[in-house]
Order: sequence, then structure tokens, then C-alpha cells
Amino acid sequence: MPQFSEKSDSTRDLPISLQGIEKILIYLDNCGKETSSIRSISEHTNLSMRVVKNVLLQLEKFNQVERVLERNNVLPKWRITKFGRRVLKEAKIVGKDLTIGNRMEDLLKNINIQPNINKLKAGIRNKQDMIVQELNSIQLDLSKALGTILSENDPYFEDLLSRLIRKIKTLKQRMANLPKDPSLKPKLKKIGEKAKKITKKEEKDLLMEVLFFNSLIYNQSKRISEYSLNLLHLLENQSISISFSIVKILREELRLLYNLVNKREKISTDSHLLSEEELKRISKNQIDQNILDSILFPPISKEIKEKIIVDLILGLISKLESEQIKYGEYYLTKNIPLIALHQLLLSENPELHFTVEELENVINKLTNKGYLPGIKVIKQEDLPPYKIVELISTTISEEEIRVIEHAIRLRKFSLADIIDYSGLSTDEVKKILRKLTKLGIIEYSNSNIHGERWYVITKELD
Repeated sequence: MPQFSEKSDSTRDLPISLQGIEKILIYLDNCGKETSSIRSISEHTNLSMRVVKNVLLQLEKFNQVERVLERNNVLPKWRITKFGRRVLKEAKIVGKDLTIGNRMEDLLKNINIQPNINKLKAGIRNKQDMIVQELNSIQLDLSKALGTILSENDPYFEDLLSRLIRKIKTLKQRMANLPKDPSLKPKLKKIGEKAKKITKKEEKDLLMEVLFFNSLIYNQSKRISEYSLNLLHLLENQSISISFSIVKILREELRLLYNLVNKREKISTDSHLLSEEELKRISKNQIDQNILDSILFPPISKEIKEKIIVDLILGLISKLESEQIKYGEYYLTKNIPLIALHQLLLSENPELHFTVEELENVINKLTNKGYLPGIKVIKQEDLPPYKIVELISTTISEEEIRVIEHAIRLRKFSLADIIDYSGLSTDEVKKILRKLTKLGIIEYSNSNIHGERWYVITKELD
């Protein structure tokens, strides 16, 4: 598969929802005891009314804001709570430690390629050991964070953080299994052909390239470690909403780390990722962003990008039709929320980068050509539309649509919750929940603390 990505700097502005939390709390704090409408908050924070509403609903769950229904007004107004003021004060203190450096500068930090072969080998061994130690530390930090999240009754947050921990564990094992002296690996040869000895130049070029990639992997691991520590600080201060946004950033940073490790594993005397000119430059430690651009962000046309996405989607449909339900660490279902499909494809193909909008555009083109049923859009008056990709045709009844609508509004719920909202019998609700879970429209979770729960992946829209 061709590899592609687009330049992405994690020092870009933080996600709008993450900015919005701080902006809205600061604005409401400045308003004192006065209440403000969503429109007024939107105008004073330069955030869309949709973002303002979603952030307010999240903050309300954590008792940081409260809604007030004034006389003769249909729509409520909002004000900050005492707890919200305390959280804002603590967040300002914690925020001083939340600055993460520029990604490109961090990746290239302290890379030193020695010309001596023995020093190159020693550098590779040291960096590899340091990477494994760093990944182990990250795994422990994220496990501590998960322990805190388990008490918050947020199954999607739990699932996302659990996936990140599993990925870190896998990367740690892969790095530990890589040879610490790659020059000892024999060159590929045809049957009956004598094995060719590796020349000094080939050995040096190989060692320089491996050390360069080990250095990039280590620097990216350090960067992820900083985010992990920040996540723990935020959770200690009960900043759950901001913590979720940090975890989404962590997911992006981990995707880059996977990409780097995948590339590192491919390097051999017969397979170089750096050109002769680039190898000469790193031998002189003339390392700049241009080298990273050629490795991580190779140019690609819109047409090629679309073709790759098409192939990925058709591959998923083919697996489902042949009753293969495993795709990497994911289980495939006939239906999947658009935002979940986007994350699934990016997670299992870390060298790729495309937006939800680009994915939706490709799906619509395939739908018009008859390759798949298309996208179901569930609209509710006061919520953003929820889009579900139907990979294989399924029939959904009116009662099931009603349950889906209630599920989207509740986000997470128990059996009793959905019975209360739907007005259906216990047996009917159980049957519908089993079907919708099997189809992939809703997700099931069962914990010792909170029992059986279901949820829809709406937090990605915040």
C-alpha cells in the first residue's frame, strides 16, 4: 500500500472543544452571578453555538456550570458554579505545566550521529534500551490514569485509554525484539546463491539510518511521556473534560510513534528509507525538518489519496462478506459510526492522514456506484446529526430508531435508563440493544463498578 500523510504539528491550536472549556469558564467567571445565554457566550468567546452547547453540557455533568430557567424564557441561561471557579483556579495552576514543545523541534532534539562504527552500534543499543524504558513508564502512567477514569462511569473514555495502553504495550514488545546490532542480520539471497558479505560502507549506512530512526522514536516517546504526565496532573485536579481532549491528542502522537516504529522495522541493507544524499547529511549531523518531511509527509495527489481510502473501505466490506470480523485489534460490524470508522482506519494504518470529511466524500461516491448502502443520518432538533456508515445492508425498525435517538441523547446509559426513555418493555429493550450492539451502532461495556452499560461514540464530536 502506498504510504501517505499530511504535515501535522501538534503545537497547532488545541482542539476547539479544549479551547472552549477554558474560554467559557473564564467568560462565565467574569460574569459573576449574572447568567448568560448560549448565544451571548458564543459571541463573547468566538466559538460556534454548537461548540458552546456541547461544552456547557459536558461542564454541567461535572458540576462546573449550571443552567438557570428565568421567568418567561423558554431557553435556559448559564452560570459558573463554585466548584467551576475552583476547577478554573486549579486548571490555571496546572496549565503552567501543560506546554508541550514544537513537534518537529522535539523530534530532532539531541540527535548525534557518530562516524565510528562501534560508537554507532553503542548508540543504537543505548537508544533502544531507553525507548523500552520510556514506553514502560508511559504504560504505567496511563494505567494509573485508567484507574482514575474507571470511577467516572465514562465507558468510551475507558475504552479509548485501554486501547492506548495496549498499543504502548505492543510497541514496547516490538522495540525489545528488534536486533540491537542490525548489521548482524544476513542479507537476502536467492536459493543456491552465496551469501554476500556486507561492505563497510553498507554497514555504516545501515547503522547511521537505524540510529537516526531510534533517536526519532526515543524523542517521540519522550513527547508522549510529557502528555501522559500532564494527563495525570489534570485527573488529580478532576479536570475530566480537558483530560479527554489530552487523550485524543495522545492518540495522534501515538499514531506517529507507530508510523516511526513501522519504518524502523523495515530498514535493512537491502531496504533504505533515506536517500544517499540524506545519509551523507545525517553523517555530518546536518539534520533538519526537510529530512523529516520526506520521511513522514511525502507528497500525494488527491486522486491517489481517494484511491487508497476506497481500497480500505472495499477491503472492510470484503472481510464482512466473507465473515472475517477481525481488522487489526478491532472487530468489524455491518454498521459503524462515521467518526469511529475514521479512527479505526487511521489507527490500523498509522502512516495515513485524512479528515472525516474526506472519508465521508469517498463513502458517498462509493454509495452512488452501488458498492455499499451508504450513510444513515440521525437528526435531532437540538443535537448535531449523528452519521452511521452502513457497510452491509440492514433493516432497522421504527422502535430501534427511537432507541438509537434516545441513546445519542443519553450518550451512556443502563438498561433501566433506556426503558424509562423509550417506554418499551424490558424484553423489547433487551432485544433491541442486543441487535444494535451486534450491528455496531451502539457499544456495550460491563464493569465490576458500574455494571452493564451501553454508549454511543459522541464524545469525538465535542
